[in-house]
Amino acid sequence: MKQTQKGQQLNDALSEPIHSLHDDKLNWLSVFMTGCVPGRGFSSTPIQDACRKKLCLHKNKTVLVAKLIAEYLLWELGCHCVFLGKFQTDDLEFRFSQYCQLSGVNNVSVTQIMESEKNLRIVSVMILISHSNGELTVRDFIAGCSQEIDANESV
Repeated sequence: MKQTQKGQQLNDALSEPIHSLHDDKLNWLSVFMTGCVPGRGFSSTPIQDACRKKLCLHKNKTVLVAKLIAEYLLWELGCHCVFLGKFQTDDLEFRFSQYCQLSGVNNVSVTQIMESEKNLRIVSVMILISHSNGELTVRDFIAGCSQEIDANESV
């Protein structure tokens, strides 16, 4: 449902695409980012306050990146609209999980992403030749092995 009419269908202005650098949704992202002040307006323990600070830091990074991506796409690349929801797709999250697995960490660096991408590309183009199955890529072979292991474990 990530289309130009999504906000109208859901009656939610924040679900509509961002059309310009002066769009209210970009301003809303800025206000949302700055509105996270731990411990303001309520009493809390030091542990609760520390957890809120960490949550706010993570939220602020995510919101800032979304805002910067939208501005870059509109200003530098000349896109006529930006759907921020497209950056939360399963394919993107799956690729990031592959980077994490190949690097062995949760927070990957740019260098680790570049190395992981090289490895993933090599695996996708390598071809195995089988007399019974013909040609298949290493990626397809690994996927078939994983399916076979899953099937055997469920029996």
